[in-house]
Amino acid sequence: ELLDLEKSDFSTFLNIQPSSNRLKLVNLIANLKSNFEKELSIKMRELKPISLETFKLKHQNLLCPISNEKITDPIIASDNFIYQKSAWESWITKTDISPVTRLPLSSTQVIQSKILNEIVNCIKLIIE
Repeated sequence: ELLDLEKSDFSTFLNIQPSSNRLKLVNLIANLKSNFEKELSIKMRELKPISLETFKLKHQNLLCPISNEKITDPIIASDNFIYQKSAWESWITKTDISPVTRLPLSSTQVIQSKILNEIVNCIKLIIE
């Protein structure tokens, strides 16, 4: 949500004064947003179009690397891989090693977002 805000939104809606430390936060977020948009634009240009059949083959299972079951409740771990939430929760109680890379995890925190769920659901619609 913060990425959707503009500098003027912060001063108007959040009543942030230009001389405050909060302005530094506003500028930081604006810079992060700008850098993210630039990187995304570059990555999008690098993508090569693939056929629907190739896409279906590549993503046909959406399997969790831990459980080898279809992912229905996805999370992203600090190793940048997607796992089924329940499988991850079970795994992380036993070890702090990545199930995919077999390297120590930098964190046991995970990201779970509506966008990730929507992406998984869209892929399922396409491949079914």
